Amino acid sequence: MAQHRVRRDALQAGAGNVVGVNVADEGVGGIGSQLLLEEVVVLLPDGRVITGKTSSLLGASAALLLNALKALGGIDEELDLISNQVLEPICRLKTESLGHKNPRLHSDEVLISLCVSALTNPIAALAQRQLPGLKGCGAHFTVVLSDVDEKLYRRLGMHVSYEAKYERQRLYYK
Repeated sequence: MAQHRVRRDALQAGAGNVVGVNVADEGVGGIGSQLLLEEVVVLLPDGRVITGKTSSLLGASAALLLNALKALGGIDEELDLISNQVLEPICRLKTESLGHKNPRLHSDEVLISLCVSALTNPIAALAQRQLPGLKGCGAHFTVVLSDVDEKLYRRLGMHVSYEAKYERQRLYYK
């Protein structure tokens, strides 16, 4: 099994979700210490590094998953695969009916939303067909990764590493 490697200086702070990198001597685990503005990254088989950030509707790992699927499918990163009209009611359900404090969708919830969107949106269907392309990719997280998200990434055949940066110093985290 080949391990993808990237150069640290390729991860400079900048806007956008896709940063091209060259293959070099440092492993995916070395990426985390260089992330200043980004929270999570995936290294695709072709050497591209894809990032994801937390938003009001998506957790960082869910955003990363959608961004990686867009990159694999050649889909414009500015396009929304799932409309806010689909995401917002799910977020409200989580907080108002299910009692969650965090309204943001996890990766599994985003994949279910993507499947629903794919019924009427051919671009979402294209993104959904890219899921097998994630197998063997490395994913590194500098946020606290939920058990649900970690299990999903591993089920997709991805290599997961993390170096969580906690916002608060607490003894226990869920």
